[in-house]
Amino acid sequence: MIKTKENKTLGTICAAISSVIFGFSFLFSSTALSKANVFVVLSWRFIISLICLSFLLPFKPFRIKYKKGKDLWRLLLLGIIQPVLYFIFEQYGIVFTNTAISGVFCALIPVIVMYFSAIFLKEKPTLLQIIFGFISLIGVAVISFIGSNEGQIKWYGILFLIGAVFASGFFNILSRKLRSIYSPMERTFAMFLIAAVLFTSVAALKLRGSFFSMMFAPLLDKDFVLSILYLSILSSVAGFLLYNVATSNVTVVVSSSFSNVGTVVTLLAGVFILKEPLTPLQIICCVIILIGVLGVNINRKHIKKLT
Repeated sequence: MIKTKENKTLGTICAAISSVIFGFSFLFSSTALSKANVFVVLSWRFIISLICLSFLLPFKPFRIKYKKGKDLWRLLLLGIIQPVLYFIFEQYGIVFTNTAISGVFCALIPVIVMYFSAIFLKEKPTLLQIIFGFISLIGVAVISFIGSNEGQIKWYGILFLIGAVFASGFFNILSRKLRSIYSPMERTFAMFLIAAVLFTSVAALKLRGSFFSMMFAPLLDKDFVLSILYLSILSSVAGFLLYNVATSNVTVVVSSSFSNVGTVVTLLAGVFILKEPLTPLQIICCVIILIGVLGVNINRKHIKKLT
């Protein structure tokens, strides 16, 4: 068994940092996907992530030891849900809808996690957390519709996005449940191993005779290499490892509340890196999102001190 003494400050910091990292990943994902097939990108992302994690294994804090009787089937389920199912659902959801709808559905994840945590973990959110969670959701929804690219919305695209929301919700719950059995490193390593194997297998089946040429050709492109290194080392290794640390130390309501910070980071990255315009309404929405996230993380003791 893993010691379950929680460090709420550490968990909150890890959740915040991982959300910032995930926020920047949108830019690098767009670049990588413009150079290669989606499953080629995902295959390289988790192959490199797995290699990077392997270099950490000799160090004591990162050692892993999978034993029989430690609910290995749940660990397998964790890896299938996230990143495999989530990435597939999210990718095809974006393809068959538009950015506005996709953004709103992704913003629903913390709300779904609130309900799941109450049902499966008995970690009931407070009334204030529910209110501030919906405040953050409103901010994301408005930003998503502002930046909407009109396009035909397929009904099955909506189903894919619903699948992504539920996959993320179940991942949060399962990761939290497994915190007393598996360390954050053990959970992260299993997730990446499963993802690397499955995404590479899917790429091989889809591309068949052109598999090797389409796998290795993008490696000659500098932009692809830089993008895949960010997605592998920072967004996957650092991001997921930090998030698994977060779910070990704070409730999933708190850890998932930071996911909407990624929307703010993505917006600001577009402004400062891609030189996209920033409107006053977008600024207001960013403030609303941050107020919502802050509200979810303020407990009653802090409120009493302030009053």
